[in-house]
Parts: sequence; structure tokens; C-alpha cells
Amino acid sequence: MGNAGDLIPGVGTPLLWGTDPTHAGLTRDLPYSCTFSGVCLVLPHPKEGGGYFSCHTMRVADNRPRIFQGSRDIVLSLIVTGIVMVGAVGFTGMCTYNPGAPEQGQAPEVDASTFISMEARGMDFAVREPVTPQGWVTNSARRAVVDDTPAPVIGYVTADTGFIQLTQTGETVQDAVEGYDGSWRDFSESYDLQGRTVEIYTSRQSDVRDLRVMDLNDARILVSGAATDEEFNELLSAVIDAEPLASP
Repeated sequence: MGNAGDLIPGVGTPLLWGTDPTHAGLTRDLPYSCTFSGVCLVLPHPKEGGGYFSCHTMRVADNRPRIFQGSRDIVLSLIVTGIVMVGAVGFTGMCTYNPGAPEQGQAPEVDASTFISMEARGMDFAVREPVTPQGWVTNSARRAVVDDTPAPVIGYVTADTGFIQLTQTGETVQDAVEGYDGSWRDFSESYDLQGRTVEIYTSRQSDVRDLRVMDLNDARILVSGAATDEEFNELLSAVIDAEPLASP
């Protein structure tokens, strides 16, 4: 510890203790070797030509919490905090763990009858409402655009949790295929269903679904989705059997 009148190391001026207001905070209890990060702060005395040390920042730095002293302390603190959080949540019973696959929830159902009847009044082509097989759920109904013309779209969840989207349009088969969703599809094959021809259009892109198209003369029917061939044909057959809805 230095005494008043001692030379400040490396400065050559007397060490002055804070006996007047300009030296507030400096006491004889502080060694003049007090440093922070290897640097000692020396301030010149305005009257006596000496200098004094300001060690306020040194005290704060020396008394900092251990959590800020190293990465190891930070990691340990985070681990302890995580254990406490897991224990607290587990104690309340608000978090449970059930091994196995998640259960399938009930698919939301919409009123497709009201929607499709209103759409039929505003379209210039025949619109039909098919009677779907037992266990199917109508879970979406909206108006889309096919080749820049409005087209009603209804989505179904099958009994085996498949999904099929039915689109009805007055556009030609070629225009309907090209304007369905902006993805390019090529003709792949066709087959007969209740005296009607169903054409399948596929894409080279793996993320583009196949499109089945059926021409009913007064409208074109397009179906796509993730379902079995049998489920697609069940819906197409239901459309064939359905009578066109009344329009003004």
C-alpha cells in the first residue's frame, strides 16, 4: 500500500489521497497498485501537480458475480436452470409424455351444400353436388380460379384419411389442365368409368400431384389429391350420378 507523498509508479508524481472533494472516493485503504485488466487509472491533480488513482471501476469489476467469470460457469448455470424448469413443469402435471404415434383428430366439416348451391347460381356451366360414400367428411369449400375463370372447389377426407379435391369448371379439357395450378402436366393414360372417359395427367416433378379429368359435356370435372384409385373413382362415379343443380 502506498503512502501520501510516495511517487506514483511510472508517473513520477506524488501520490495524493482524497482529502478534498476532487478526490472523493479514494481512501488510504486502496493500494496504489489497484488495476483493472492490467491498466491503472491515474488522474492529474489540478493544483498540486500530482495525481491520484480512481478505483471505483476496480471495485465493481472485482466484485462481479461468478456467473460472468467464465464459460464453464455459464454452462453450469444454464444446466441448473434447465433442471429446475423441468422439475417445476413436471410437478404441476401440465406436461405429459405418451410414447407411440399421435392419434388422428376429427377432421373439421363444412357445409358444402349451401356453398355449392350458391356457386351454381353464379356459374355459366352445370355444377353438381356428389353424394359421397359413408365415412367421408367434407372439410373445405372455396372458389378458385382455373384458366382465369371462377371454379368451385370442394375438399374431402376419405374414410381411410385420404384427401381428394374436386374442381368443376366450364373450360375445355386442355385449358383446364394447363390452368389448374400453374404446373405443367402431360397426358399419361385414360380409362372408362360408367361410360365416361377419365384422363390422367402427370408431371415429371415429384411434388406435383396427378390430375384426373372427366368431360361431362356441360362441365369438366377435375380431381386430385392423395388417395387410392378406388377412392378417386368413387368420387368421380358420384359426380356422374349427380344431377346438375338448378341455376337462374
